Amino acid sequence: MDWYAKLYRSLLLASLIPFIIYLIYTGSTSLGGLIAGLVLLQFAVLMIMYSLAYNVLNESRNGPTLQVLGALLTNTGPFVLSFCVIVFVIKNLLEYYDKIAAGHVSPGFSTFSNILILLSFAQVYIIFNSVQLDKKISSITSGIIYLFGLLSGICSLILYTILTYYTTDG
Repeated sequence: MDWYAKLYRSLLLASLIPFIIYLIYTGSTSLGGLIAGLVLLQFAVLMIMYSLAYNVLNESRNGPTLQVLGALLTNTGPFVLSFCVIVFVIKNLLEYYDKIAAGHVSPGFSTFSNILILLSFAQVYIIFNSVQLDKKISSITSGIIYLFGLLSGICSLILYTILTYYTTDG
């Protein structure tokens, strides 16, 4: 399974390139970079969730059900939260693609999307340095990833509010 770890680590690193493109360019190129970066990050998080769940279930086959559920929640919970936030942001970006690409959104959109990217960078850094394929993640790392996931979730709700209620016609 060494190839699997290399694959999700490569996806994590590859997700940074489109985010940088988003920060440099404007218009539809910028928006395409943001969506591409989020999709790559989403695949990496999904792969990590699978590998951690697989390892937890293999280690605790004969353990009590509540203990197994607790271990699953501790190890995969932060990634489930991050995955849900990424899906929500991608959905909003695709739904309001034309308005965003044309620049018919509030200036707060770029502010909070930049904050979301910085939180994503921080998550990628923490995940890249702490997740190993054959081990569980520590509870401290899990808590930090939960925190960044929660902050990303709040940021994505603000982006949703901006896109829904603060778009302009020109």
